[in-house]
Amino acid sequence: MYLTWETTGSGVGSQRGQDVTISSYQAPREDLTGPAAAGQPVELSAASGSPAHIWTLTNPGNPSVTQIINLQSGLCLDGGSLRSGARVVAATCNSSASQQWVQGGQSNGSYRFLSYATSARPPNLVLTPTVGSADVILAPLENGPA
Repeated sequence: MYLTWETTGSGVGSQRGQDVTISSYQAPREDLTGPAAAGQPVELSAASGSPAHIWTLTNPGNPSVTQIINLQSGLCLDGGSLRSGARVVAATCNSSASQQWVQGGQSNGSYRFLSYATSARPPNLVLTPTVGSADVILAPLENGPA
């Protein structure tokens, strides 16, 4: 199971980035929800169109890397320790590796967000909802990077 996104219409092509909602491919009526405070986990909740459900995809100095910023809080999606099973949280944006994502396409036309790759560390983790829970974690990439 993985996450995919849909353009909201606002912010598309703007200087700040592209505004999207992010949902589970298998549960499209639940959107990724940004918490109000830094350090709190992001979760999937019923889609409502709330600013807490809208994320901006940006390219901070590198067109192949994306930062994912919550429209309501201004906090970035953060993979923390970048280890399999780590809960994904919202954190103050600082452009660290744990806040950098690459977008990987799938043969079915959906997308997924992979942990940022460096020459020393390939993108081996994918942003993933937890089955039977609202949690979002990093999980091993099973089918190679996009």
